[in-house]
Amino acid sequence: MIPEPPTHRRCTACSEWLPFSAFPRNKRMHLGISSHCRECHRAATKDWRDRNRDEINGARREAYGSSKPHNYPANRASPRRAA
Repeated sequence: MIPEPPTHRRCTACSEWLPFSAFPRNKRMHLGISSHCRECHRAATKDWRDRNRDEINGARREAYGSSKPHNYPANRASPRRAA
C-alpha cells in the first residue's frame, strides 16, 4: 500500500496547518515551499522594512543618483518657457 503524499504543512511562525497553496515557493526547501505561510512571510518582510527604512532609502538614492546623472548645460532652455 502506497501512502498518500502530504497536502498540508505546519507554518513554523504561526503553527497553523495550512494547504501547500498558502506557502510561497522556495526551491531550496525540501518540499519546494517555504516554511512560513504567506501571511507570516508578509508580516516579517514588513517588519524588516520598517526597521531598515533609512538603509533602504539610502541605497535607493545612491542607485538612482549613479544611473541618472543630472549634468545639464547651464544654457539649456526650460521646456516651460519654450511655449
